[in-house]
Amino acid sequence: MKTIYISGPMSGIENLNRSAFERAEKKIQAMGHIALNPHRFPELETYEDYLLFDMEVIAMAADAIALLPGWENSQGSKRELAVAIQKGIEVMLIA
Repeated sequence: MKTIYISGPMSGIENLNRSAFERAEKKIQAMGHIALNPHRFPELETYEDYLLFDMEVIAMAADAIALLPGWENSQGSKRELAVAIQKGIEVMLIA
């Protein structure tokens, strides 16, 4: 069983792309893994606070990062991916 962080675009997308994150969460759970959905994390003050928290979660708790479609257009996802690569964490694409 792996702990998989879900990363994808949020800004500028209706409802912060929650439906895509929830679909990915269900797929990951159906595969027998633990999904880390950032929409379920505590509310914070600023975008940067959220991103720093997310990157710490990736570095400390994730075995893999799952990238949603459109991740390449998200500055936050690119930063999260950089942390995963730096830490040698598995990277996967998920639709």
